[in-house]
Amino acid sequence: MTIVKRSQFTDDGNGNLIVRGHIEPVTAGGTASKIQADSEAYTSSNEEVATVAEDTADGSKFIVTWKGSGNTQIQVKGDADLDADETKEISGVLDLKLEEDEADAINVILDI
Repeated sequence: MTIVKRSQFTDDGNGNLIVRGHIEPVTAGGTASKIQADSEAYTSSNEEVATVAEDTADGSKFIVTWKGSGNTQIQVKGDADLDADETKEISGVLDLKLEEDEADAINVILDI
């Protein structure tokens, strides 16, 4: 499970906290491979914690948007058969735990 703190997300300029990621298709032996272009489909198992969307500029990249603390799975499916008329669906899952940052100290400040 990957733990991500709220402070690791960045503001997208519209008030949304986001973090970016990408996929790397591999063969059974772990060698880099490809999937059919534009066959990627991303989902979040718990949209109260995070939503996920494909990066419109590059289908191998995605954007996770913070909604709240908790656990979710980011799943991607794609077509590993590079022939346009055939389909071999493969998938991958990223287990995420999103957490608020905890205080480490208390600053004591005079209001003068």
